[in-house]
Amino acid sequence: VIEAAEMGGLAEFVNRHPHGFDMLIGERGESISGGQRQGVAIARAVVNEPELLLADEPTGNLDPDLAVEIMRLFREINARGTTVVVATHDRDLIRRMQRRTIVLEHGRVVQEGTPAEVARRPATEYVARLVGLNLYTGTADGARVVLDGGGSFVVPDHDERGEVLVALRPSAVVVSTSAPVVSSVRNTWPATITGL
Repeated sequence: VIEAAEMGGLAEFVNRHPHGFDMLIGERGESISGGQRQGVAIARAVVNEPELLLADEPTGNLDPDLAVEIMRLFREINARGTTVVVATHDRDLIRRMQRRTIVLEHGRVVQEGTPAEVARRPATEYVARLVGLNLYTGTADGARVVLDGGGSFVVPDHDERGEVLVALRPSAVVVSTSAPVVSSVRNTWPATITGL
C-alpha cells in the first residue's frame, strides 16, 4: 500500500496528514484536490501490480503541471512492468509522451506510430484534426494537386500521381489584402472573408 501511495504521488501528502492512511477523504474524495483524487485512483489501480492499466482521459480536468506529473507516474508504472494504455483526445499530451500512438476511429485502428510519424502523414481527416492539421483530398499530377472541393496546391519536390491527401498546418496560412510581392508563397487563392 505504501509503495502504491508513492507511485500515486501521495506519500508526502499522507505523511504530513495527522491521521496518515486513516484520514477521511469524504464522498468521492471531496476533501482532497483533483490531483490527489487522481493519485488515489492510480494508487488503487496499481496496488495489486496489474499487468495492464487502462487510463481513460486521465488528465482531462487537471491543470497542465498536474497532467505532466500524472503522465510521469504512468511512465514510472510502465517502467516497473505494467503495460499502460492511455485513451485521450489531448494532442499536447500525445506529443509530450512520445510513445507508440494508436488512433481509433469508429472503433477501428486507422493509424499507428510515434506521434511524429502520425502527425507527418495523417491517414484520415479525423487524425489530421487530432494532430492540429487541415486535411484536403485531391488528385496529384506531379507537384500539382487539384483539390476535390475546388482549387489546387503546388507541392514542391513531390512527383505523386493519383488520389492523395494534403495536410496543412493552420499556422502556415497567411491572410493578406494584397498579393505577395517578394515571398516563398507557392499557393494563393483570391477569397472573400465573411466572418471570423
